Amino acid sequence: MKVNRINIAFLKAQVGFSYLLSPEEERVIKHLQEIEYFDSIGYESFYSRREYARIMGISILVFDRCVKSLCRMGLIVKTEKSSRNRVQYRINEPAYHRLVKIVSVNRNCDRLKQFFDFHILQLGKTIEEVTDEEIKRLSA
Repeated sequence: MKVNRINIAFLKAQVGFSYLLSPEEERVIKHLQEIEYFDSIGYESFYSRREYARIMGISILVFDRCVKSLCRMGLIVKTEKSSRNRVQYRINEPAYHRLVKIVSVNRNCDRLKQFFDFHILQLGKTIEEVTDEEIKRLSA
């Protein structure tokens, strides 16, 4: 008997991301990871802003706000393949893994919120600009 395989992208959620990202930004990250997975197995990954917003279940205004914020933090990048009406966003893997490292060193939600408020929002650093020394101080 032949069994049909279903293409499912399984994503591990990082609880600590919620101390930096809005729920909509987390949704964009998760959908971009899924889109990258489907792209890797041959599906289309170029969409208009309107199509991205529809896929993610958010308005275009919310999508634009999220993309702007996530690009500023360095978590996603707009690829060079983007054209006038079709765009492609990708997860910046080094920044994503650095964020996982940051949220993994301390489980105290108040300290993580303060850390992100200061380094990312007030100082305007990208995730990759957060130094190992700053991460080490967070873990202490």
